Amino acid sequence: MSNRGLRLTTEGLESSQQDTTEAALRRGGDTVQVEIKPKALVDNRPRAQVDTRPVLIARMTPALHVSFTNAAYADWFGAPPPALLGTPVRELVGEAAYKVLREPLQQSLAGEAVRFDAWLTLRAVGRRYCRIECIPDQREDGETIGLFALITDLTPEAGLHEQTQGLEMAGQHRNEVLSRIGHELRNPLTSVRSVLDQLFLGDADHVTHARALQLIDRQTRHMERLVRDLLDVARIRRGSIELIMAPRDLRELVQESLQAMEVVIGEHRHQVQVELPDAPVMVCADETRLVQVVSNLLDNAAKYTDDGGQISVRLRSDEGVARLQIEDSGCGIEADAITGLFDAYSQAPPALHRADGGLGLGLTLVKQLVELQGGQVAVYSDGPQCGSLFEVSLPVTSERAKQVKQIRKLAATTALDTGSASGLRVLVVDDNAEVVKAMIQLLTVMGHQASGVSNGSDALATIAVAPPDLVLLDIGLPEMDGIEVARRLSGMAARASVKLVAMSGYAAGTLGDAAALFDAHLLKPAGRDALGALLSSEGRKRSLDR
Repeated sequence: MSNRGLRLTTEGLESSQQDTTEAALRRGGDTVQVEIKPKALVDNRPRAQVDTRPVLIARMTPALHVSFTNAAYADWFGAPPPALLGTPVRELVGEAAYKVLREPLQQSLAGEAVRFDAWLTLRAVGRRYCRIECIPDQREDGETIGLFALITDLTPEAGLHEQTQGLEMAGQHRNEVLSRIGHELRNPLTSVRSVLDQLFLGDADHVTHARALQLIDRQTRHMERLVRDLLDVARIRRGSIELIMAPRDLRELVQESLQAMEVVIGEHRHQVQVELPDAPVMVCADETRLVQVVSNLLDNAAKYTDDGGQISVRLRSDEGVARLQIEDSGCGIEADAITGLFDAYSQAPPALHRADGGLGLGLTLVKQLVELQGGQVAVYSDGPQCGSLFEVSLPVTSERAKQVKQIRKLAATTALDTGSASGLRVLVVDDNAEVVKAMIQLLTVMGHQASGVSNGSDALATIAVAPPDLVLLDIGLPEMDGIEVARRLSGMAARASVKLVAMSGYAAGTLGDAAALFDAHLLKPAGRDALGALLSSEGRKRSLDR
């Protein structure tokens, strides 16, 4: 134990007490300096350094009653030191602090010097973070006749220490998350790299070539899902997630999700049992986000169920609430793991990890997206190897919503039957030459006439001379960004005949008021499905215009 720098005077004590105090403190640590001043010399002077130090010093009897205190006690307990003499320590500090101090005080009375830091909730001054030092008061023959207790208030330093610890923990958590992200992206990249190298070597027949393309497509979709989940969690935390709420038939969204997860479920050879009601189950929801919710739950069930397992999907509506249950025969969940299951970057315990573990964001997004749409999520499990059940509850909408849904479906069918359009003229604007080249090739294969430029100035000049049907405009352009291009284009006559689509790695909600400058928004990477839907809708529009 070290009390470096502490100088204690025992003035005001009787001579026998002074001798005992000096001997006890010297035995407690040779860095403690004790200055003995006879009582007669100090009667008319202030108490010495012991009363000016920001340290509470007290001597206690074997019965843990106060027999000496310095003036610092008066500041904390509102009474002069003489008034505190004879007070039991338990009564002085209060029950909460005594629970913390009782054992160290008993250790000191047993002859042991004790030093530790702790939060004390003191009856007089409230909660303080203190350094407590208990020094046994012993005779020359070793008999313990009491103890000295020193308390130093470290509350200001504790606040700074806690902040530092918080930053350190946040930094450690960030590093763990980044490491997990790198690991999860490396897995699909390794597979893609391997099959690409095989194709480059030219030793692949038609079947091998087809399988390689399927693997690349599957792993690319997996990486897209990882990146999407990361961005969605960030958007939700910023409050910038964009929801398009409208009446939806939950049965159709469940079926769409099952179709989207067919490949994953098929890879694991799971048996899926689906129970859907005959009548529509209408909810007011964002179609894309709700499909994402159901797909994430299905993916979770497939991931944590051994190959050939059972997955049940049940939907029912009662008392104005739609209840979707997804149950699996998988590894189950321990009771103490359920509480943090929906926390960001949380995963099952290590024993339950699978090779396709993921980032631990799927269930976080399920909970957040469902709650943003007025619903709730619950999870049940009887423990390890007992499977799990997730239930999504959403309020059912009115009968009027069903009619609106039917009208919209009829309108969409009419537009679809109008006829298909010929290839569109598409301008790709992106400062990444590889992106421009790849998009032009993809659009050409899809039957459209595509060209590209790498900056905003060239884009405006091209549109002015030969307006295309559609412009895919990157937002993050150098010198003149996509938003400024859109502003300038809004003042040109050609804008009336051009569909302007923002193509960005950021969601439409991050564009703020500038989103109104665009007719649509594509989130990178925009694959053939997203492009096909966009170009198909534009083609139908052109057919109607003609």
